[in-house]
Amino acid sequence: MVGIERDPAKEAERHARISAHKEAILQKQHKRSDDSNADKTAQLMKEAEERAAAFRALQEAEQQTAIQEAKQRQVALAEAKASTHIESPGQKLMRKFKENPFVPLGMLATTAALTYGLINFRQGNQKMSQMMMRARVGAQGLTIVAVIGGLFVSGQRTVFGKDT
Repeated sequence: MVGIERDPAKEAERHARISAHKEAILQKQHKRSDDSNADKTAQLMKEAEERAAAFRALQEAEQQTAIQEAKQRQVALAEAKASTHIESPGQKLMRKFKENPFVPLGMLATTAALTYGLINFRQGNQKMSQMMMRARVGAQGLTIVAVIGGLFVSGQRTVFGKDT
């Protein structure tokens, strides 16, 4: 076989064209990857901004919820304070006396019988002293009956909704 001689100038030109073509292909690939990287970066930035906006919206919603809950607690406390009436011992005694007047009257009768019986015992009047001690026991019994009756009436008011 006879060797084909190649022209060195044509060979250099051919080699330059192949190199230029390879370089063009590499540049296109590099440009595509740069464009792709730029697109990916832009997409990632957009997603990050969307997430940050969603996070801010969530924080604002949580703050609004916390503010609303605090306002509701303040309103509930104000209502509780307004509905809670603090009464003095004298007011409480008058309220209890109005609710069940027989208990204080029974206590008063018991105390009066005991006092008068002790006075008679000290003076030596045994018959009256003995009678007052029996009256005291009777007054105590009636007081117990008044307490039980008052509880019954109070329970009836509560059950039937007639609580005043």
